[in-house]
Amino acid sequence: MAMDVGGLFIHPKKNVTLALAIKNLGFTLADYSEGSSSSLPFDVQVGSTFKPEHMPFRFSITAFNLTDFDVPEIEGEEASTTDKIVRHLNIGTELLLGKNVNVLLAYNFQKRQELRVAETGGGAGFSVGLSMTIKNIELVVSRSSYGPQKAAYGFTLAANTKTLLRKRTTI
Repeated sequence: MAMDVGGLFIHPKKNVTLALAIKNLGFTLADYSEGSSSSLPFDVQVGSTFKPEHMPFRFSITAFNLTDFDVPEIEGEEASTTDKIVRHLNIGTELLLGKNVNVLLAYNFQKRQELRVAETGGGAGFSVGLSMTIKNIELVVSRSSYGPQKAAYGFTLAANTKTLLRKRTTI
């Protein structure tokens, strides 16, 4: 039994949004085997997005996995305090090219540390994308790097059903 709980605050005058999400709040009813003790991957996330008034950019920062500050050692090297903090952060920006077109850029510190290749940069932890809105339909195409020649591509199609499916009025 699990649930997610979240909240969002949108500033009424400034272009600032704050959010809190509590994920996998709950417990297991039964384990799959007698010797195991299953637990849910509980996570607390806090994020903020803001757009400076006279800039064509929107900036975002998200802190995740706030209940566990232990991070794995990489190549036998223990993480510094600063490294432990930044591995819980995702940062991103949107370049607002127009009312309906945005270029998306993001960086995940944890993915970069866990997936980096010593000999090459590989781009692990970086994501890029393009967002376009046509009428009431939003299309987002993205690419997340996981190392040299390894990437995941995302495709999102979103629509505002409230405006697409208008109610018929009867007389």
